[in-house]
Amino acid sequence: LMPARVLRQCWVQSRNIVMQISQQSVVPTARKDVIYRFAYVRSMRMILRMKVLQLGGGMGVLLPITGILNTSATELGILAGVASGTVAVGCSLSWYCQRFVQELSWHPTKQSLRVSTLTMWGHRRDRDFAFSNLSPTYAPTGPDTAEARRALVPLHIGETTFMLINHPLNIRDRRALERCLCGLPPYKAGPNSIGTQLR
Repeated sequence: LMPARVLRQCWVQSRNIVMQISQQSVVPTARKDVIYRFAYVRSMRMILRMKVLQLGGGMGVLLPITGILNTSATELGILAGVASGTVAVGCSLSWYCQRFVQELSWHPTKQSLRVSTLTMWGHRRDRDFAFSNLSPTYAPTGPDTAEARRALVPLHIGETTFMLINHPLNIRDRRALERCLCGLPPYKAGPNSIGTQLR
């Protein structure tokens, strides 16, 4: 039999090896600061999925009707118009879903903004943009009274314009959001950093 001292040393060594492996396998999550988040994102996701089911059900009913019924040219034209309208609604819904921001977050390690939107199916879509691609919406001194009262605020990043809903329930950090819309980093690195003129 092995002495107790040797068994204890083996146990300690095996424990240290397991701890080292577990520490190496843990991948640290990147820190993000949420600046804006649409308060009713779950309700919006549910509405989108119900709308997709409605559009799909409408197309699923219209197509068999044209084959079963002895339809005239006028009726076929009406059905074609309804089908075209259904497709147009689906395309419009998809376009608006990709423009309305569901969440806006700042990633300090990458110095980038993450814009999260919804697809037409209600799934989340995350896109990361370098902060240098941001075009200011407001002047460097901040929004004036009329701009601060806007219900919809544009967010220009590259060639894409997103829309923010200006409501207290959606804004997590108003000062950081205003700095972003002024073209300034959302959080100052120090007391003498750029953007101290913004309130």
